[in-house]
Amino acid sequence: MATAQTTPTAARDADVEFRATLDRLATLVVFCVLLVVVGVYVLAPYFALRWAGQPFIGAFVEPTLIFNGAGPIDSPDWALLNTAKTNYPDRLISIDGTPIHSTADLNRVLTQHAAGDTVAVVYEKATGSSLETPTIVGERTVSIRLIAFPRADLISIFAIPYFVGFLFLLISSAGING
Repeated sequence: MATAQTTPTAARDADVEFRATLDRLATLVVFCVLLVVVGVYVLAPYFALRWAGQPFIGAFVEPTLIFNGAGPIDSPDWALLNTAKTNYPDRLISIDGTPIHSTADLNRVLTQHAAGDTVAVVYEKATGSSLETPTIVGERTVSIRLIAFPRADLISIFAIPYFVGFLFLLISSAGING
């Protein structure tokens, strides 16, 4: 009975075949990731414009309802950020007496209003940094006139980064094909 022996050439061929399979698998994974990214890129303008169509309170809020302090400095359109001087780690509590426990609550309350309406915003004023637990120094109530999200800010905060990301996406997908 003869036993099969592998030759050095057969071992090299098997190794080359294995590496080729790994390369094809890696290319497939990257292609799938790019497909997901393209899907996100197709949907992002829809969600951005839908969000920008609701009244704006004048500050960005994280999912934890903490104001993140991002936005244009000294813009009167950003009333909570610049007039009320909210900043990280201040936290949104309520709008017009309606408790806000999530961003879904915030969106629900804002869609019940229109740009130009004045609302009472209650927030916790806090001190601290991202490396320490915030210290609550009190609650504040301010009256804010809701506005439509400023078009110039929509362009600078969404459109420009969107198109830069789109260029990176094109460059990365060209690398897959080339």
